[in-house]
Amino acid sequence: ADIEAKAKAAEAEKAKREADLEHRRVVNRAAVAALVASAGISEKQAQEVIKAIHGGLIPRVSISY
Repeated sequence: ADIEAKAKAAEAEKAKREADLEHRRVVNRAAVAALVASAGISEKQAQEVIKAIHGGLIPRVSISY
């Protein structure tokens, strides 16, 4: 029973991580699309901007997930 409970907990944790990752992808894709549309930069440039923000390289700017 203990092994079964641990397996269920591990599976639930995995599902939670996967859902969070997908949510972050959706948010990042929306941010990239908005940068391309509003700032007139390429998709590749917009992706680099998002990476820099996510990496903490842009002061006082963050992405809320």
